[in-house]
Amino acid sequence: MMKYAVYSLVLTLFFTLLPVGAQLADSSWPMIHGGTQHGGLSTIDTSHVDGTIKWIFKTSKRIEASPAIDENGVIYIGNHDNNFYAINPDGTEKWKINVGEPEYAKIGDPKGILSTPAISQDGTIYFSSLSDYFFALNPDGTEKWRFRLAITSDTWTSPLIDPDGTIYIGSAMSFKSGDLEYDPKGPKGKLFALNPDGTEKWSFSTNSNVATCPAIDKNGIIYLGNYVPMTDLGRLYAINPDGTEKWHFDTDQLIESSPTIGPDGIIYVGTLSGKVYAVNSDGTEKWHFQTGDGVSSIPAIGKDGTIYVGSWDAYFYAINPDGTEKWNYKTPDAFEAIIASAAIGEEGTIYIGAGSGIFYAFNPDGTIKWEYEAPTVDGFASSPAIGADGTIYVGSQSGRLFAFSGPSEYTGPGGGPDGTQNNVEPPTPNPADIPDGESVFIYIIVIIVILIAAVAAIALKGKIF
Repeated sequence: MMKYAVYSLVLTLFFTLLPVGAQLADSSWPMIHGGTQHGGLSTIDTSHVDGTIKWIFKTSKRIEASPAIDENGVIYIGNHDNNFYAINPDGTEKWKINVGEPEYAKIGDPKGILSTPAISQDGTIYFSSLSDYFFALNPDGTEKWRFRLAITSDTWTSPLIDPDGTIYIGSAMSFKSGDLEYDPKGPKGKLFALNPDGTEKWSFSTNSNVATCPAIDKNGIIYLGNYVPMTDLGRLYAINPDGTEKWHFDTDQLIESSPTIGPDGIIYVGTLSGKVYAVNSDGTEKWHFQTGDGVSSIPAIGKDGTIYVGSWDAYFYAINPDGTEKWNYKTPDAFEAIIASAAIGEEGTIYIGAGSGIFYAFNPDGTIKWEYEAPTVDGFASSPAIGADGTIYVGSQSGRLFAFSGPSEYTGPGGGPDGTQNNVEPPTPNPADIPDGESVFIYIIVIIVILIAAVAAIALKGKIF
């Protein structure tokens, strides 16, 4: 019996100490809308943030994607030039790569990277682009692998990383078996489940372009908003972990809003008719709330269950858990006035940008805590991310990434164009105090060798055999 107990201990320790693969990074904002359920509620207190500009980083083209943040505070974001950036917490560029020309430039507006990245615990960065690939990058910006997809200027699907390491990403069209040619007679639109090494685990056909990011509940059920082929109707899918359909719920119009899952398992999703639906976990409707125009904003959920969502009608809405209106705020009119999604600080401050070029911080009662109006013609389609120190990061249509913080940071008028004007010198960590990937691997090997040697020593003394 002791022999098997020792073997069990060694195996347990071995697998416990193995490096973590593609599980979601344990950072303040590792993926779109903060996490796998898309609630948009941070665990970071942002009460000190007063709208002071910490820094501004200028990219080469418009930004519609949203930032994600790794465990070291590095911010990742892509733009319409198909450039993908890694930006240090002090606003300086860490690295930049270009992922090719959009293949859909002849069909529509080439928007490059619309995908918000997702970051795994081992530092791998995942995102898609209009170059028709899903990319996995190493933390230093080198390519790990790529997976062939079809992405259009109306397909801004972002990746989701499952707790078991599976990576989910949507595609606009499927391909003929064995080659990369589009198949006009084949099913259009799939949700792919990929292994951490980039191989396909399974795919789920929606028969229509997948434009949104899936969410996953505590039981591993995947929820995906889409539309019904050849109609103007929307469809919310519930997909089992093995890729089979559990149920679907049809809405009155197309779904461009990624679903959000509440703490009680209720799924919230918006449609282009202006409705926000609350759907029970069995696929039945709980209620719907009507706004004045389309909703492509991802619903955010506060600590008290309040649902926050923007609409193309230029209003920002707070909705009670029972589906009644709590309050609303009218922003200046603009085309598809609010398509961004809100982020919520731990203390309850709600952050969102509008197409008019104003970025807002709301108190939970709907009053404005502070606001920032861009000095040039600008607009916010990017959704904000919250850093570990409470810094709010958001991209803009002018191609700038803003970092908002408190009064102890940069206080110059409006910030500069290149992201280097931050006058707060960040502390320089001692490299010896930071274990790199190679050091961690060597440490694991040493521990395993010691354990095996201990078992062998016991065996030689006749304690086991």
